[in-house]
Amino acid sequence: MSESHSVVVLPRWEFLDRLMRKLEGRRPWGYFETAVLGRGTWMRERLVLFPPGTTAAERRALAVYRHWPVAGACLAIVLTILLGGVLSPALGFFGAFLVYGLIIWLSSNVTRQVRHESVQLATLTILANGNVLTYGNVDSMKAVRATLADLDARMDAGQLSRGAYEAERVALFCSLASQRDRLEGELRDGTIASDTRR
Repeated sequence: MSESHSVVVLPRWEFLDRLMRKLEGRRPWGYFETAVLGRGTWMRERLVLFPPGTTAAERRALAVYRHWPVAGACLAIVLTILLGGVLSPALGFFGAFLVYGLIIWLSSNVTRQVRHESVQLATLTILANGNVLTYGNVDSMKAVRATLADLDARMDAGQLSRGAYEAERVALFCSLASQRDRLEGELRDGTIASDTRR
């Protein structure tokens, strides 16, 4: 009697796959973020380059570390409301607070070394008396963003292999890491570029 084998195919969780890819980040080099308050009152830009060898799992943990304080607070409020009929308000609040704090603590510990080794550039732009004042890593930020945009464009166009892309990314990181003291000095000293708003 011949033995038959059946293959069970588990459906892929497309939503979870997309979420994981989003958490890993579109680019392996790091991330760029902008925060704006008011209508031209001030704008903060931050660019973070991850050290060579940062894995997809570490990038996901870094994304949780960055986004969890706000996302976790919103989720805790929603869960407290939804579970209000099942749990007492005090128990629901302390349970949500415990999970919220635990995830912050875990993500902070897991990402400590990568955050310490990363290179960070930042600028702050404010509107004062009709002038736009920008201070921080002004010139360095422009140069690095242009270099990364060129690198990503060449990769997307198929002009670079994955190995060549990684080699250029590592070279850029090493170049900036060797200038870490100068970059941190720019942030401390508040290097200013002024432009009159018309």
